Amino acid sequence: MSQYAGYQISIFRKKSSTAGQNNPEKITVDVDRLLNGGDISQDIELQNADVIYVPKSVFYIYGEVNRPGAYRLEKGITVKKAIALSGGLTPKGSPRRIETTRKGTEVEETRSSEIDSYVQSDDVINIKESLF
Repeated sequence: MSQYAGYQISIFRKKSSTAGQNNPEKITVDVDRLLNGGDISQDIELQNADVIYVPKSVFYIYGEVNRPGAYRLEKGITVKKAIALSGGLTPKGSPRRIETTRKGTEVEETRSSEIDSYVQSDDVINIKESLF
């Protein structure tokens, strides 16, 4: 598995064909609940011809942080933790001047973010310089 693998995977399973329809069943497995929470309901037995999809789940951080780049998105991560993962703020970095670009259904949207805001998959976080 990639270092950027998401914590939820999808299993696509062919259903019994009725009237020539071929709509696979989608089963979502929360790997974090299975491995860390011991939730055995997430332990799905694979069947012949199942297709397993493991999505990439990352966020990006740049600007006034010590180690800008791409990082694996963990469940419940905040901007504060994202900054910590990226080595903290540089001396010029401001915890009050944070912008997050997030993909919407139609377009990307850039907005101001708080330090305790939650990060979503594919978010791009820009830490700006302090004004003073």
